[in-house]
Amino acid sequence: MSNPTHLEDGLKIGFVQSQRKIFTPAISLYIEKIPCDEKTYLNAVLKNHRSDITKSIRELGLLQTKSGKSHLLQIDTKSNWGKIRILQSILVKEGYAYIQTATCLREDFLKINQELLKSFQSLCVADDLPSTLENHEEL
Repeated sequence: MSNPTHLEDGLKIGFVQSQRKIFTPAISLYIEKIPCDEKTYLNAVLKNHRSDITKSIRELGLLQTKSGKSHLLQIDTKSNWGKIRILQSILVKEGYAYIQTATCLREDFLKINQELLKSFQSLCVADDLPSTLENHEEL
């Protein structure tokens, strides 16, 4: 897990796979209060990504999470480490966008894509921790 003191505003948690490579797979959760509806927000995100000529973006459809359907995006770009694949799952709920972002080298994507999707699907937005547990007595 990433050191929380190094995270930018809105970024709640980040995980980095610990292997001795220059670029390791990572996943993060960013929460943003949004002043518009889901369609407007998603169109703004897509427009922002498409304005960068170094990126290629594809909408992959909807992904069911524990808190509803999210929009799944695939973004390919290049960096000093090589070709990078970014997956984003964007769930809009009650005026907030919950953006899960996973990054890896494109060559590693097929090895870990199922783990990334399972992680995205596990997103559970709740007001309190006990409501997310099947057996509250465990607390």
